[in-house]
Amino acid sequence: MNLGRFGGAILPRINLKWRRIAAQLSVVVAFLCIWQFVGMAYFTESGVFPTPTEVFSALVNEIPLDLLLRDAFFSVTRVVIGVSLAAACGVGLGALMGCFRTIEYLMSPMVEILRPISPIAWIPMAILWFGVDEGSAWFIIFMAAFFPILTNTVVGVHSINPVHRELARSLSLSKGLYLLHIVVPTTLPSLVAGLRIGLGIGWMAVIAAEMVAAQSGLGYFIQLNRFLLRSEWVLAGMLVIGVIGYSMNYAAMYVGRRLMPWARVDA
Repeated sequence: MNLGRFGGAILPRINLKWRRIAAQLSVVVAFLCIWQFVGMAYFTESGVFPTPTEVFSALVNEIPLDLLLRDAFFSVTRVVIGVSLAAACGVGLGALMGCFRTIEYLMSPMVEILRPISPIAWIPMAILWFGVDEGSAWFIIFMAAFFPILTNTVVGVHSINPVHRELARSLSLSKGLYLLHIVVPTTLPSLVAGLRIGLGIGWMAVIAAEMVAAQSGLGYFIQLNRFLLRSEWVLAGMLVIGVIGYSMNYAAMYVGRRLMPWARVDA
């Protein structure tokens, strides 16, 4: 069978893709085998180090599926709302700071003071201001995602080549065309990177917030089962958190590739 020029070009790419997947799966299998061996060899009686088989058994046979799906839904919804608010504020303020030096000069000290503060440190104040309610979780996620989005937006605006600005000015390009053909393509890679980082940090922050300031969600699920000494359920919840986080990151990369076919967003 003659595959022709097209087939000869595409087959190496397919084979490379499957080799990468096989290599990644081999690392996962090796990790699970080491985990299983350590659990069986050193923690057979303690119950504090469940093996992968015990965790998967709890996930399939013991944990009610509707309970897990409900908590996962609450966590994902909180992240979507919190990151959306952070994106709206971060992109808006970042664009202003990137375009106007005076605004950047005035806002930079406040941003640099607040940015190093861990989102977890805001939990006591969030409970004080919003109570043990949705507002606390949204606020924590907002604080976690806001600064990566803001910083990357400013960097993206600053990355616009001055030659492009001068060219647009010499051609009397309208603000709309300048925004569409120069600003957006230049800043989009940094903006998408900031959204990915903000989404990842927001997902980590919501779990911590739910452990303290919520009565639902995967963080609350983990905390509750920690009190009940169900270590298998705790690790099963952590596994679900990891899978959802991986899926969200992959979805963000997919959207980035669709929006920016010229840029690499899977690094």
